[in-house]
Amino acid sequence: MCIEEFAARAHSFFTEKGIDAELFEGSAGKGWSAERTQIILRTYGLKTRVLAGDFESDTATNIFGTQITFPVMPAPLSGAVKVIDRDCFTRIADESKAAGVLPWIGYPCERRDIEGLRDFIWIIKPLKDRRMLYREIEFAEERCVAVGVDLDCFAFEKIGNRIFPYEYLKALSFDELSDLVSITKLPFVAKGILSEIDYDLAVKAGCDAIVISNRGGRILESAVSPVEVLARIEKQITTGIDSFLRSGEDVLKVLALGADFVLVGRPVVYGLTIENGVKAVLECLGNELKQTMKVCGFRNLKEINPDVLVQL
Repeated sequence: MCIEEFAARAHSFFTEKGIDAELFEGSAGKGWSAERTQIILRTYGLKTRVLAGDFESDTATNIFGTQITFPVMPAPLSGAVKVIDRDCFTRIADESKAAGVLPWIGYPCERRDIEGLRDFIWIIKPLKDRRMLYREIEFAEERCVAVGVDLDCFAFEKIGNRIFPYEYLKALSFDELSDLVSITKLPFVAKGILSEIDYDLAVKAGCDAIVISNRGGRILESAVSPVEVLARIEKQITTGIDSFLRSGEDVLKVLALGADFVLVGRPVVYGLTIENGVKAVLECLGNELKQTMKVCGFRNLKEINPDVLVQL
């Protein structure tokens, strides 16, 4: 199945269970930020290679010292997804690993839901109570591959015209981010970067990786696309991207623009509505990437480069 088919099955599930699908599908206002990314991705065409010989493309890569099968992983979903499956975090962890990739899990969720999990990436919110931030990093030290902060959600989320304020969160300063990075031995991820200035500051703060993201278009209706920012930065450290990437061709395009990995959120939500669906969604994207690489003449990820792209 392609991601659109997973989405269709998920919508049937939401209707049957009486779940408000917009809580998972919606974005700010009229959804311009989602459209913006889709339009930009469509402006990039892919050159194909027909005389490169016969080979199997290798999609394997290394993230935070861990070998993964392909560079697509679940975005760090939090407690809201429990309305779909009470065991959602265990499923995300187990099915990600079964697909050969690292699971990402997001704050907040009940401690009992993740206490037994190991070898995942724990993404915290910028909690107003800074002491809690430090405690969450301590929690990660015992069981995680990496830890980080979702920097962009300090004020609110907007779904359609509904605004959900986050009164328990507060924006981090550069000095606070630097301090958080300094207190952990784990690789530190700055997620939610959406400008060249903040990218450079996160690097200067000592972060080991950055995820360029507009939070699935759920903050500003007119937010730029992460793809635009990715194309403008001077890449310095491990860099990922999320928000509205839905196919192996999308993945190849952003890898060609310099991304090291991709995170997917809504497709994982779709996967949670069916048995072994998270694994199936991730493998779908990984297989599509492998097929696209072969057609474009790339034997491995290191060969992917911007020359494969032609922009309108």
